[in-house]
Amino acid sequence: MHFPSQVYQPIPANCARHAIETFAENVAERLGFIPDRDLAESHQMRGKVRFERIHDLIKKLGGQINFEYVPPGELHTSQSLIVFSNERFEIALHGRLRLEDRQQNWVLAQELGHFFLHYPMVRQKHGDVAMAANRYPDQSDPTAIQARREAMWFAFGFLTPARAFMDAYRGTNRPSSLEFRFNVPYRVVDLRYQYLSELKASG
Repeated sequence: MHFPSQVYQPIPANCARHAIETFAENVAERLGFIPDRDLAESHQMRGKVRFERIHDLIKKLGGQINFEYVPPGELHTSQSLIVFSNERFEIALHGRLRLEDRQQNWVLAQELGHFFLHYPMVRQKHGDVAMAANRYPDQSDPTAIQARREAMWFAFGFLTPARAFMDAYRGTNRPSSLEFRFNVPYRVVDLRYQYLSELKASG
């Protein structure tokens, strides 16, 4: 990755998880990205789906996706995203070999979370500058930890919108099939169901 002279780290939005996930769902809908493959291929969504792959969406937004190998000792100081402007950003996926598509989706959605949630905060505070997000947040930095947490919440909302996901979960006797339907790792399916179930139980 090429870095300009002035680079700032993501600034958290400090919003509730539900608000961030709802925002992510709205962003996906506005952009014409329907993560539920069954819904995307349905008659009711005809003409509403603009992007079938998150990779194509990122490219349209001005993003570039690269694969790079980072030595183990440098992983926690390496950057996974750099945003140069509203129209240009780069995402670096780690690995000598390409990650499977479901894992890519999950990582890419988190980087979009930084782009949509945190870059506007950086621009508001610092003006037209660049922003870079570390692959792993500094565990001694609460701001970095919160920003990465929010990026993950964004990814949950972007890739597994609450209503569509729960309808799909209740409508199958094979929850593992949802990793293919929503194109996410199974651990994401499991965590999403646990969270949404607890959210409903708490009223």
